[in-house]
Amino acid sequence: GYEEAASQGILAGINAAACAQQWEGMTISRTEGYIGVVVDDLTTLGTSEPYRMFTSRAEFRLFLRPDNADLRLTAKGYNVGCVSDERYSRVKRIKSELEEAMDLCSSVCYTLQKWRELLRLPPTTNTMKKTATEILSMNNDGVTVDLLAKYLPNEFSKLAQNREVSERLKIEALYDYYVDQQHEQVSKIKQDEGLRIPPEIDYTSTSLSISAEEQEKLIAAMPQTIAAASRIQGVTPSTILRLMFHIKSRPEHALVKH
Repeated sequence: GYEEAASQGILAGINAAACAQQWEGMTISRTEGYIGVVVDDLTTLGTSEPYRMFTSRAEFRLFLRPDNADLRLTAKGYNVGCVSDERYSRVKRIKSELEEAMDLCSSVCYTLQKWRELLRLPPTTNTMKKTATEILSMNNDGVTVDLLAKYLPNEFSKLAQNREVSERLKIEALYDYYVDQQHEQVSKIKQDEGLRIPPEIDYTSTSLSISAEEQEKLIAAMPQTIAAASRIQGVTPSTILRLMFHIKSRPEHALVKH
């Protein structure tokens, strides 16, 4: 619980200082950081017990990673005066270089068959087109920026010399597909908030994989829709997703009429 308390203290201190100097305050949304998840949960849902931050509470947890925390939050800190000019300039430079690298990788595209031929990987007859970003995400083949630079020096040799950006690019490539998938899942929850929950649903079913704590809360509240379930304090977005998909797999599922 120390981290949860400390994060609120940091944000409260920043905003107290901003208020004293008549500056605009600092807000962090659920999509920008775990501090945003903590604050939003406590202010909109409340809590009847000590709050604990679990990654499952965050809809965008695959995006909220330690490796990109500086890219997500440094500019916000700089705008309220708690980040130095030197640090801000460094992060701006890294962000710009990373965006250029990602654009480059998105623009280099060959068939999978051609990629494997170029990179001296085991051959395939698959002719589906893949970008360099997608090739970097193929972790089982050990594809790195260094490997790309070795066989495609004109495109990637300069990038390979920038170790920090190369390492960040590899991480971004590995997560890219899954982050997009997670955003799509969250969008589906918002689209299907009116989905009716059958009154006879068994929250203890192993097919739902709901924690004992969440089972207790859902059974006590007996929400009638996905929207109502998502507002129950302590029920995580990942559980809501599983619940939604479970209901939609039933042939008789229906949306509430408004």
